[in-house]
Amino acid sequence: SLVETVIKSSISTANYVNQTTINEHTGFSGTKTNVEVASINSVNHLGLTASGTLGNPSTTVQSSGTYAFANQINFSGKLKAKFDANVIQTTDQVAEYIDTGRPSSSTLIDAGTPDPFDGTATQNSDSILQIATSNDNVTFSSFTSFNTGEYIGRYFKFRVSFTSSDNKARQLITQLSITASLQERTESGADITSLTGGKTVAYSSAFASSPSLNISGQNMATGDTFTISNKTASGFTIEFFNSSGTSINRTFDFFAKGVGQIIT
Repeated sequence: SLVETVIKSSISTANYVNQTTINEHTGFSGTKTNVEVASINSVNHLGLTASGTLGNPSTTVQSSGTYAFANQINFSGKLKAKFDANVIQTTDQVAEYIDTGRPSSSTLIDAGTPDPFDGTATQNSDSILQIATSNDNVTFSSFTSFNTGEYIGRYFKFRVSFTSSDNKARQLITQLSITASLQERTESGADITSLTGGKTVAYSSAFASSPSLNISGQNMATGDTFTISNKTASGFTIEFFNSSGTSINRTFDFFAKGVGQIIT
């Protein structure tokens, strides 16, 4: 029997910008240990491997298993990212379907063994989403239970751990995705002299990617211009020119807006 559960975890989206979403459904092509993809009503379901015919009292499932995501989330450097999960799952009772165990005329409906309608209690099975982090994509932390929130790292792996305490009940997942977001932030500088030949400005902390950049020149004369080069997540180079194309010294302000803060 199937009872659907929708799990969608998220925290405030204020000042966060979605960067990427990895979807494991519907193919569920990751690494499976004691886990299978079962097609039910033409929909792929991910859960513990069942042995036997569904609905037969002798049918069992594995007591535990894992599904390691086929995809992981990577960033340009070590930083703090917010992760949200979206999981839709059902509880499956492989040995008892509706009407199996219907009580007789002498049996109370709540005394039937096996349970008369929806099988054994849903608490006999569980699925836990887990996360592991790394700074080098080689050495990862141990997998820990995933909770919506912020994690620090550069590379992030995910898996689902399944358990069944009675080898009859199991969780079946039909949708499984993770979304990573980075917080918006800004950097600015005022009254910076460019000098002749150009000025390289380094941000106090690199962004996750090259930010938008606004420049306000001061004491500019008619015909003065400037060029921006080497614009990266870490900084930029600016050079001012007069109307004759000669490099000149000018004072300027800058305002950069992007996402993420690389941790060194």
